[in-house]
Amino acid sequence: MSLEELLEEKFMAFIAEKFSVSKDRVTMNSRFKEDLKADSLDLIETVMQIEEDYKISIPDDIAEKMQTVRDVYTYLKGLSLYKSKNSGENPAIK
Repeated sequence: MSLEELLEEKFMAFIAEKFSVSKDRVTMNSRFKEDLKADSLDLIETVMQIEEDYKISIPDDIAEKMQTVRDVYTYLKGLSLYKSKNSGENPAIK
């Protein structure tokens, strides 16, 4: 298993725990509202937890567009790549 696959698996496990569903039900294409039955409050709490865990700030306009597990994972991965290329100079990272 590649590092990328391990990171995806760990992130999907976090999502499964957050939404109290089996890890088998969560894929990168899982939609928060339709597949994981999340409501608006669930989504807000999830974004806040991710911001706290990853020490980042996700702008509201971006968070509102995140509809799938992949959307969130891709955003986090993008921040990580930006940080590594720019010596941590990312305005989204606290």
